[in-house]
Amino acid sequence: MQTNDIMVSVICTAYNHEKYIVKCLDGFINQKTNFKFEVLINDDASTDNTAKIIREYETMYPDIIKPFYQEKNLYSQKIPITKSILFPNCRGKYIALCEGDDYWTDENKLQSQFDALENNPSCHFCVCKTQIVKENEMPLNRFFPSFDIPEGIIGRRKFMDIIKVYSFHTSSYFFRRSLLKKYFENTPDFRKVSDVGDEPYLLYFGYHGDVYYINKNMSSYRTDSVSSWSKNERSKKEKAVKHCKCMIKMIQEFDKYSYNEFHDICEKRILIQQFAIDYINENYKTLLSKSYREIYKTRPVKEKIIILTNVFFPRLYPSLLKIYKRLKND
Repeated sequence: MQTNDIMVSVICTAYNHEKYIVKCLDGFINQKTNFKFEVLINDDASTDNTAKIIREYETMYPDIIKPFYQEKNLYSQKIPITKSILFPNCRGKYIALCEGDDYWTDENKLQSQFDALENNPSCHFCVCKTQIVKENEMPLNRFFPSFDIPEGIIGRRKFMDIIKVYSFHTSSYFFRRSLLKKYFENTPDFRKVSDVGDEPYLLYFGYHGDVYYINKNMSSYRTDSVSSWSKNERSKKEKAVKHCKCMIKMIQEFDKYSYNEFHDICEKRILIQQFAIDYINENYKTLLSKSYREIYKTRPVKEKIIILTNVFFPRLYPSLLKIYKRLKND
């Protein structure tokens, strides 16, 4: 298929991503497609050279790179950048997302996701496997999703069960523009109470149709990058607890929105968040209670060791922690 129309609009938000933005932009312009696509990127008044680098790419690839340069930071003013700035200017039939500190690793990502939705009209949303990397791009043996899922169509209930935990990273999201437009025009309450934007996308698109999963690593999530949510928010206990409470409110509102169709799954999701709150608050004995038994079984080995050591050998834990930190720094 050859067309002169823009078929895919890539949405990218950037702020102080000088160290990472080249990798991100190269991932866009290296895409091989049989259709035209555009990249709408917002620099949110960066104080480093992010905007300068974007301007260089704008000059080299004027038919692809469509930048927006802010003089004042919009995020700090709680202005929704994707909804208010970027999406209204999108021309594509489909929308792909990638933040400025993440990047795509497969030159056929857009074509693969485009084909998946073109060939499967019941699906409004496509995701792929994402590898987690360190800030310096060193790959970690960790992925979204963290478990095996067969490639192909995921039905609504199955998808809701999969996303009990965060399973698909934003850099893999690929939507039908028509449904995203409805999402922005009539934003559901579960999005309004959420302090993050990615999980409401998963809930909304998972509720309104099937999801197509491509079992191939095509993007990378850079953990702990400068200005990343994971580094600046989760590092503080009180903000981590607040986030979990927001997630509980989001799930409760989604349960209403979906007319309790997935009530049993929502209840499990709430319990997972409550487990996280008790873990953050170091209520280790509570974590071994009967109500958390099934959740405890699914937790990483490291987390289980921390819980068991604090419950049964509390005096030993500080020494083990010092050893762990020393080994980590060596």
